[in-house]
Amino acid sequence: MAASPLVSFTLITFSSNTFSAFTSSQLDAILHRVDRTQNIWLRCVGVRDRNAVIQISECFGLKSVRVERILRGHPLGFDEDIDDCLFTNYELLTHHPHQSRLREIRGSYALGSNFLLTFESSQLALFESIVDSIQQQPIEIQGKPVDYLLYLIFEGIIDNYYTVFDQISLQLEKLEDIVLENAGNESTHRNIATLKQSTRLGRHNLQRVKALFLKVAHGEMQWISHEVAVLFNQELMKQIDDLLQEYQSLQTWMSELIEIQRGNIDSNLGRVINRLTIISAIFLPLQFLTGLYGMNFEYMPELKIVWAYPALLGVMTLFGIGGLLYAKTQKWLQ
Repeated sequence: MAASPLVSFTLITFSSNTFSAFTSSQLDAILHRVDRTQNIWLRCVGVRDRNAVIQISECFGLKSVRVERILRGHPLGFDEDIDDCLFTNYELLTHHPHQSRLREIRGSYALGSNFLLTFESSQLALFESIVDSIQQQPIEIQGKPVDYLLYLIFEGIIDNYYTVFDQISLQLEKLEDIVLENAGNESTHRNIATLKQSTRLGRHNLQRVKALFLKVAHGEMQWISHEVAVLFNQELMKQIDDLLQEYQSLQTWMSELIEIQRGNIDSNLGRVINRLTIISAIFLPLQFLTGLYGMNFEYMPELKIVWAYPALLGVMTLFGIGGLLYAKTQKWLQ
């Protein structure tokens, strides 16, 4: 089967005393190496071909309904209606590798009795780092149940969110300096609002992860061994609660910045209107004089006087300067 250059597969096979890793863009080469007597992690990146997903599902005994859910990729929570595996679609909030913005990565995973299948819409550094770590120190997973890989993935997800929240904090510090100096404009307000909206996905993702952790803690997940359940409860539960609290703190921070910036915009607009009003008031007598002499009546004797024109200009200048000085002494122009 021909593969797109964006598609890749990594097959990790291990037991208590064996370990192997194989990467290819050809699915047939991967499936030919599958040994169902061993623990398996099959990582699939950029797979959108229906036939490829069907082949993988059939190889690992997944029900046909999983194919549509893998291809659709929309998060639906944990599917407990079918007992072939622990399956869910996920969304992960992470930073774009080449741009200073957040992006969403979608995928699926299926955990069976001795296999873990993960599907990524595009290559995710989180999975890449786990694979590299396992290849450098395979002893870390040898002798462990396959669901230990899921623990490593969730540990990486939590670390990813700590990094994402730290980077969001740095962005907010820069935006806060702009807001407090009243140097921002509408674009500053939009930047904060966009950042606030984009982080909502993080809350949904963390809540779904916590829902899984609670099920594991209550012993409701048949696919999670007791050994790994203890790790979830002791190592990850508190961290997920800390992340949810940090998320709320970031949301509060962003809401406060939005309110301050909105006040700055209203204040700046008020100053502009105030200055325009003052200028209009200063020029009102000038407009009266120009309007008076612009009527051009035939009997206006002062028009015959030689020095009348410069005198009128002088009077208008005095009105203008006097109005400006009065506005300044009243601090209306600040």
